Amino acid sequence: MKYSIIAAFILVLVSCSSQKKLEVGDIPFELTRATIQEWSGGREESGSGAELKLYVSNAATDVTFENVYFRERLLACTSKTEDGLLVLTASYTINATSNTTENDDVIGMKKAFDLMPNEVIISFKEGNSKSKYSKTGEVKQMEPVMYKGRPKN
Repeated sequence: MKYSIIAAFILVLVSCSSQKKLEVGDIPFELTRATIQEWSGGREESGSGAELKLYVSNAATDVTFENVYFRERLLACTSKTEDGLLVLTASYTINATSNTTENDDVIGMKKAFDLMPNEVIISFKEGNSKSKYSKTGEVKQMEPVMYKGRPKN
């Protein structure tokens, strides 16, 4: 009896997988290129950060892009059209004085996906379906932008 309860408990744990599944088959869009560009303000309090741009073509009309996961950060993305391509933009700031903590979503993404520094996960929905994930490893590092500080008088 004791062994059957333990076996049933293990079976329940194994069948309830919380791992996120990557879409590898029919992804309803094509990622043509991806870039990351870091920036730094001219003054210490300006901070620094980075902007990630994902260029998408052939996106189905019912696709909604939700978030991107990049360099251990879960980022909201915005979309706009440039030169006939849909551009997803996500940015983050790095401030030495900020004390950032990881939320459950970031911890879950870390466990679900083992990513290299140049890989990104795109979270999207097709119509009213549940969230799906697509991975790319072609994020190109652009030259950093260094903003000048205010001139001293």
